[in-house]
Amino acid sequence: MNRVVLPVITATSPSLAETMRACPLRAGISRGARSSGYVLGNPKAWLGTAYHEVLEKIASAVSGDGDVDAAANQLWNDAIATQYQRTLAHPLDRRFGSPETWPGYHLVRASALLRAREQIATGGPGFGASETVEGETIRERQFAAFGGKLVGKPDVIRRPEVID
Repeated sequence: MNRVVLPVITATSPSLAETMRACPLRAGISRGARSSGYVLGNPKAWLGTAYHEVLEKIASAVSGDGDVDAAANQLWNDAIATQYQRTLAHPLDRRFGSPETWPGYHLVRASALLRAREQIATGGPGFGASETVEGETIRERQFAAFGGKLVGKPDVIRRPEVID
């Protein structure tokens, strides 16, 4: 018998909070051991994961006068391929088809490439930029609040705005 045990959710992220607003049971099931076969995936989440992966890895992927666009495209393709392989292995998610047909695919891809260029041009993480100097841009840094109950990694923080 396959039993899904619903764990206590000790911390939430913006993505999990969105799921909890829509359906608390779905949020609980998504965190349960052995529940992945019962939870329908979300192409928006897969695209977001690929987006974040590009921004996390772009600094180390571009060396010297390297081609930012080529590196960002390769990172995107690799991240999307990983997400697509996961969907093909899932009995419910394979119905979403190829990544290019996922809602928002082209918009998220273009945004990831644009932010990667911007990160390299402005000396983002990995290029010696300080994250603590007033006026600096902070990218892809993990934050926690309320004693670790709220966690997240905003895309960009530029005074006075948080972009995620």
